[in-house]
Amino acid sequence: FDLLGCDFMLSATNKLSLLEINTNPALTLDNSTLANMLPGIVEATLDLVFLSQGPDRKLSDSDDFLKEKLPGEYQLIFNEGTGYSYKQTRKQHNAMKATREAAKEASANNA
Repeated sequence: FDLLGCDFMLSATNKLSLLEINTNPALTLDNSTLANMLPGIVEATLDLVFLSQGPDRKLSDSDDFLKEKLPGEYQLIFNEGTGYSYKQTRKQHNAMKATREAAKEASANNA
């Protein structure tokens, strides 16, 4: 797996531009923004790696299984093993997000 660092720039007219992709992003916690963001990103990334490639993963697990179990706001965009490619509409994304949020709320209510 790779953890990539992507640098973006947002213009005054809200145009998003990709500046660069770093194959070895800095993970220093030298300011409060990074200290708040990076631990969660690294933890969620490792959760995703173990979910998709770890010892508990069964070869029979489908892409739907992976999409349902992704941590946080992660989305499956490509699966080399099955050829899955992300082509989801915004409506589908919002429906899946609402389903995950409802499941979290139901789980919290049952605890």
